[in-house]
Amino acid sequence: MNQQTRARALALARDENSKTSLAKPLKTGRRAALADVSNTQKINSKKSVLDEKPRIPEKKLHVAPNETAPMSIDDIPIAEKHDSHEETIRKARVPHDDLDIDDEFDPFMSSAYVEEIMDYLKHLEGKMKPDPMYMTYQRDLTWEMRSILVNWMTEVHWKFRLLPETLYLSINIMDRFLTERIVGVQKFQLVGIVALLVASKYEEILAPSIQNLVYLASEGYKPEDVTKGENYVLDVLGYSLGCPTPMIFLRRISKAEGYDIQTRTIAKYLMEITLLDNEFLFFTPSMIAAAAVWLARKMLHRGPWNNNLIHYSGYFEDEVLPCVQLLIKSLSKPHEYDIIYKKYSSRKFLKASIFVHDFISKNYK
Repeated sequence: MNQQTRARALALARDENSKTSLAKPLKTGRRAALADVSNTQKINSKKSVLDEKPRIPEKKLHVAPNETAPMSIDDIPIAEKHDSHEETIRKARVPHDDLDIDDEFDPFMSSAYVEEIMDYLKHLEGKMKPDPMYMTYQRDLTWEMRSILVNWMTEVHWKFRLLPETLYLSINIMDRFLTERIVGVQKFQLVGIVALLVASKYEEILAPSIQNLVYLASEGYKPEDVTKGENYVLDVLGYSLGCPTPMIFLRRISKAEGYDIQTRTIAKYLMEITLLDNEFLFFTPSMIAAAAVWLARKMLHRGPWNNNLIHYSGYFEDEVLPCVQLLIKSLSKPHEYDIIYKKYSSRKFLKASIFVHDFISKNYK
């Protein structure tokens, strides 16, 4: 971009008025607290706020005619491993359409820097990734308990009508904290409350009040417990909250998709159910977004993974297939994510969850 063009873009940015909106007050009934994951211990405790011991190491979806026979998970090949430098060179040489050129004079799109921004986000997502094996160091917790807590956090997030980024960030905060500190069962739900509060303050215009969050936890904690926990969690994480979420990468990939609403909605559902399965902690947010789009396109028969999708996702088809395999495996099980399923079965989300599970039951055995 030349100097004159940059000057025009900066002028537009200065003249642009920001638009904000205020969330309506929440009116919701009392939510039952997190299920008793221990079956023996109460949620509340008079001990320290958090254990501070460091770890020891009704629009219908339009689908093109199905031209393929029912598939098996085994039909999807395992991706080959490539040298990262070699991959960078390969992807740079893939011919693709410049879909950012139309945003040249839109100061909010930052088209002049978008490639550098996406490269930085991919670097950052690796640094902000929790240890996928952190439950090994937790004495009292299990992966099943994590799934129960995530399901509860998802329901609270839905009740407050918070942004999708808030949910992903809150789960990331929780997982990263549990990577660094050992937590007892009594304080496990408190970690989830604090994570939701911190993520809301980071992403939302208006964050839920501490009193409302405590109320939805059946008042198992006091407001001062949440305040102390918030300070402690932020201190442990070094106030590092800028975690790239799958939503950021989905928006980027959607540009190569023409922002197809059906693909995006199904991909959002697929990305959200990955939050409940700890096996997806091995994958980065950008990989999860790419795999969700790949599988959504497969379900809608949208065609092959073309050069534009390779460039704007940053992944070749063979790289996303292991994550796709895990998605199919997760969807093939009896779903335990009732809140997410119910959420995406509404008209607002094009009944995506119903469509997805119907497709999986018919095409994968």
